[in-house]
Amino acid sequence: MEHSDLLPYLSIELPESFEFTSDQGDVMYAYHEGTGRVCVGSGAGTGKTTTLTRVVAEAVIRMIESEPEDIDSNPFDEILVTTFTRDAAGQLKGKIKSILRDHQTNSDLDLDPALWRWIETESHISTIDSFIGDLLREIATE
Repeated sequence: MEHSDLLPYLSIELPESFEFTSDQGDVMYAYHEGTGRVCVGSGAGTGKTTTLTRVVAEAVIRMIESEPEDIDSNPFDEILVTTFTRDAAGQLKGKIKSILRDHQTNSDLDLDPALWRWIETESHISTIDSFIGDLLREIATE
């Protein structure tokens, strides 16, 4: 999907200098207007992190806008992002926070202050081995 065709579907604004590639647009559209699940694999420098952070930020904003009265609901309970290194997981969290802060600054939406804590401590944005470890601890019998 071309960048200009995707814009009407987005809740978050994009910097003027930013433009999705056709492949990135396809991923954004598939996630938000399709199944709600996307698996992306591609080489270095192809925009995976940019696409992923935009998908997650868009999903969070859509969840918040759809249930604004549910202030205690952590949108990250519904999102799973795995990567291979702790450094990459930290970068993803930082970029998602940056996109959400920009959205809050440029819109009339006041984001719950707990959102910033949820990103750091109660989101499922982690390494794959950390996620599997948490899952096994959760379901393991004593």
